[in-house]
Amino acid sequence: MQLLLAVLCLALVPGPVARAEEDDWGFDDDSYASDTTGSADEGDRSWDLNGDLSLGTSYNYLDHDSATGTRYGNLSRLRAQLDLQLDLELPREWRMRVEGYGFYDFTYIFKGRSQYTRDVLDDYVWEVNFREVWIDGRLGANLDFKLGRQIVNWGRSDTVRVLDVLNPLDNREPGLVDIEDLRLPVTMARVDYFPQWIPDGWGDWRLQLLVIPEFRKDRNPSIGNDFNPAPFPIDLPSNQPDRFFDEPEYGGSISGTFPGWDVSVYAARLYSNTPLVVFAPGSPASGFQRHSHFTMLGTGGNLTAGSWLFKGEIGWFDGLAYT
Repeated sequence: MQLLLAVLCLALVPGPVARAEEDDWGFDDDSYASDTTGSADEGDRSWDLNGDLSLGTSYNYLDHDSATGTRYGNLSRLRAQLDLQLDLELPREWRMRVEGYGFYDFTYIFKGRSQYTRDVLDDYVWEVNFREVWIDGRLGANLDFKLGRQIVNWGRSDTVRVLDVLNPLDNREPGLVDIEDLRLPVTMARVDYFPQWIPDGWGDWRLQLLVIPEFRKDRNPSIGNDFNPAPFPIDLPSNQPDRFFDEPEYGGSISGTFPGWDVSVYAARLYSNTPLVVFAPGSPASGFQRHSHFTMLGTGGNLTAGSWLFKGEIGWFDGLAYT
């Protein structure tokens, strides 16, 4: 099934905040200068460790049952989470980042564990995992290389995903996850080239190429969770790539920035992170999960006009099936 989809996003932000950098939201992939020469800290220290400890809670003011009969009401989350990030300065202006987190939800102590499904207990009680783990540096005066599990944010929109299609999402708690934690990192090999031969006045340009050997699905609510309407798991065969470089994904972009505006063009050949369940006519037992193999072409840009910031994105998707 072939599908053509075009979406245009426009954001108007009045006041002095219109010129705020996207880095304030945790997006650092739209800068147009190499960032591999930065120091982890002032002085001669070659490493930097930082993190934060947070406590998040959710409360359901109406009692109700999930699809599996689990009773959800009152306190539904009381999660303590520790995030840590270690940056290392390596020889020859290379650097390495190791970022991880761990959380524990005390709700399951107060309310007991017996009423919850095994899937819910496995996904929501506690977890320790890595986020971004990568190494990057210079291969030449104008060429940067980055390898490892990483997040690359394409496009300009902060909330609506049109061109931001490279990383899967953590949808286990829809609407409750901070935007900087929503994307799941995947293993990528990334090359950024900053041409210096372009004449002055023609803007600053960056060419980016990506090879993605690892496939990760979106993390969706578990069976028995408040956000999952299915009463039982769907355990069907899938066409997802299951080995590194089995069927790698590819992407590339060209970005230019000019006084008061910028523009980027994107292209990618990817697998959909959310599968489509397909059943053979008259034989539901022979169904399978199919991840669409689709092509994406798109463009996006920013334009400042006085104290206003205009953001626009448009994308064309071929081969992305919904039904």
